[in-house]
Amino acid sequence: MKIDRRGLLRAALLLPAAVTPAAARPAGKPEDGVDNQEAPDAGQRLVELVARPKTAPAIDPLGPVGPSPDPHAPDYAHIPAPFDMTPFRLTPDALTTLARWNRFDLQTPMVLVGIRGATLLEGPPDPAGVQLSERRVDHRRFNCVLGLWDRTRDRLALFTGSTVPNHLFVREQFIWGAGDGIANQLPTGLYRHEVGTHGVDSSAPQFGAFRMESRIAVRRALAALAYETSSPIALTRPYDNIHASGRSTDLADFSSAGCQTVRGWYDATSGEPLHDYARLREAAGLGWPHDPAQDGRAFDYMLVTAREVRLASQKSWQGDTLRLRAGSSGNEVASLQQALAQRSLVGEFDGRIGPATVAALAQFQAKSHQRTDAIATNDTLRTLRI
Repeated sequence: MKIDRRGLLRAALLLPAAVTPAAARPAGKPEDGVDNQEAPDAGQRLVELVARPKTAPAIDPLGPVGPSPDPHAPDYAHIPAPFDMTPFRLTPDALTTLARWNRFDLQTPMVLVGIRGATLLEGPPDPAGVQLSERRVDHRRFNCVLGLWDRTRDRLALFTGSTVPNHLFVREQFIWGAGDGIANQLPTGLYRHEVGTHGVDSSAPQFGAFRMESRIAVRRALAALAYETSSPIALTRPYDNIHASGRSTDLADFSSAGCQTVRGWYDATSGEPLHDYARLREAAGLGWPHDPAQDGRAFDYMLVTAREVRLASQKSWQGDTLRLRAGSSGNEVASLQQALAQRSLVGEFDGRIGPATVAALAQFQAKSHQRTDAIATNDTLRTLRI
């Protein structure tokens, strides 16, 4: 007999039913299709960064889920500034600056953008700049922004969404341990998505979504109900797609076990995309009904935090701005890969930080008693004698 683990968690927490009918979700399996049979290499390689204590403190699996304090959060430990809700204006210039700092070689004219820990502020629509404010990451509510950066016209189209998994899946992963790939958090970085079907093996597929095709490195919350610098790294193909959230309000849990979600859903009769998700697809040049001929169209996906965006926008970043992380490329990355290999921490050798280099970098940081965020600064390179 299959156990509906998510249903049991919902019952324990007295949560409302999700927007998507229960029949659309196979029992005990995330609707995002995390580590499922869509992938020919669906299995994961788990990289532990710290030794598991023999007697770990008891953690209530129904307790609060994240976020971690900044010094222990992989997305924030490297940023030389505290949390600050001061409004700021995001422009394409700030994104260009961040791409340069992170050595992101953008290849597509339209770039999908994810801003973790952010909210859109009220104001007249302005494709040349958008008012944002930083927020704490939340695994129950929309506290992120996703959208599209049209580099050919220097225009932005940003919408409310989430770049973190729903708390129910985080709890389920914590309860069932590393054996099942249930939930993950996508690290900030540069990724590649293609237009395609989200949830191809589900009874409610989303056509014309943005589908991640590559094997990547993600974090799994196994020792705490939060994603920390000590959380193990899983090298896997999780299909952290960009798709509709499954809701248009904050009244029910958004649908993500690791995917990036935009507020909105589909018309129950026609299947037409609705709300912010429909506007994102329109900005990307995707119409409805979806044309299968557009499947395979590529988009870079640049995922950063609102704090980094604010510092770049305000030109107030203090100190070293170099950040080599997932998706970074170039000569500095090639030197980093060679130096890690000389220490028997072998990643890729192609001048681009892929999953194996992410793991190797985090392992070096752990052995060197540095923050294990898999983000290299100039200090990291000096430690490696580069």
